[in-house]
Amino acid sequence: MKEMLDAMAFDYRFTRELPADPEIDNRRSQVMGARFSRVQPSKVAQPSVIAYAGEVAAELNFSPEVCESQSFIEIFSGNGLHTDMDPYATCYGGHQFGNWAGQLCVPDDFDQMGRSDIERLFESDA
Repeated sequence: MKEMLDAMAFDYRFTRELPADPEIDNRRSQVMGARFSRVQPSKVAQPSVIAYAGEVAAELNFSPEVCESQSFIEIFSGNGLHTDMDPYATCYGGHQFGNWAGQLCVPDDFDQMGRSDIERLFESDA
């Protein structure tokens, strides 16, 4: 399983060619004149697979065993990085009520969502 994940190739044209935020602290802030901020993922306690998109996994040639492996959990939870990964964050912005809302703030308690809150996001009416 780990070998399959180790074989992933990444193209970092985005971070190579676009301007980065000069601020290196991993905190919420207004970002001006840059397209992304370099960050290291925050580790989470006891990550597990709740759901994954089977269609996307198939496109990547990831078997269900790969998607449920400890290596997958470590990489996709942010607790571990693939040797070639170049982690970054982009601006959270969008349109609200027909107007450009600019950079929006993520709620202060977003990182405290419980497993049941996350599972509800993946529930289907089908």
